[in-house]
Amino acid sequence: RRNNREGEDQKKMMYVLRCLTLGAMTAALMTSNNGLRMSTTSRLYSIQEREAPIQKQKLDKINEMKQASVNLRHPLVEDLADLETISISHDSYNLLKFHGSYQQDDREKRKKGQEKAFQFMLRLKVPSGECPGAVYNVLDDLCENYGQKDLRITTRQAWQIHGILKKDLKHVIRTIMEAGSTT
Repeated sequence: RRNNREGEDQKKMMYVLRCLTLGAMTAALMTSNNGLRMSTTSRLYSIQEREAPIQKQKLDKINEMKQASVNLRHPLVEDLADLETISISHDSYNLLKFHGSYQQDDREKRKKGQEKAFQFMLRLKVPSGECPGAVYNVLDDLCENYGQKDLRITTRQAWQIHGILKKDLKHVIRTIMEAGSTT
């Protein structure tokens, strides 16, 4: 227990030393039976902390892409605005996961030799597994109008809407947000 207290005191001292070296205050540290005590003085004590220089960690590709995406928006905004194609880029695909959605191929609609029939799935956050009746009604309407006409509940107490087309994705997310839920 004493070692734990000494460790906490040392952390406090290191914090105060950082403040001193930054010029936030001039103070002398004094240890007493009651722990750390600060007393201001007219002299500036120059105490430097000896630590290894902080090295930046190299980020993996996904985190580099997230950093460059400007709040998880680009290139997703541009890809969703391009209605000439039914798919999105690889970076947008990865960003979309953080918005509760992903792109999938509907193999039942695609005929042999044709381009993949891409559609989207949205997963809603349902805190504590409780979904207000008004939100459920909105989800049911969205499934009928923009999805595969089936609203799925998952084993982790979330709702999924499958079969949303790229041109309807923004409208469906906006409608869910206006109803008081999130993806």
